[in-house]
Amino acid sequence: MAFMKSRILSRKGVIIVIALVLALWAPVSRGEGPDLIMAAYYGELSKVKQLLAAGAKVDVKDKNDITPLMAASLRGHLEIVELLLAKGADVNARTKDGQTALIYASIKGDPEVTEALLSKGAKVDAMDNNGKTPLILANRTNHPVIRELLIAAGAQ
Repeated sequence: MAFMKSRILSRKGVIIVIALVLALWAPVSRGEGPDLIMAAYYGELSKVKQLLAAGAKVDVKDKNDITPLMAASLRGHLEIVELLLAKGADVNARTKDGQTALIYASIKGDPEVTEALLSKGAKVDAMDNNGKTPLILANRTNHPVIRELLIAAGAQ
């Protein structure tokens, strides 16, 4: 009898685990949550396209309000940045710390990503919650090309 009870409990446990896995996996499969952000961060262009085609929101945010555009900008993934911008990503969205995609691009030091963001209206003097602008961060991270791009775009 004890063997039978443990077997039934074991089956219930398996069912519960399967239900839990499906519940956690289902939102991810529709592109909700961090999947699009992670795909953008790691430069997985085909995954980004797949998630967007499946209905993922282009401006989905994580718990810190980081968007896919910010993640791609930080890592210098130009094709993903351009795709997200073409799909209507908010170029001036802010994290909880006030950071923007342009701030992340300035830290990374990628001129093409910086130009792409500027061409879509990124605020050149956007200031984070610590008073740092893209220009200040480009200087601190020793990116003279980015500094020149920002100054040419009107950074103070």
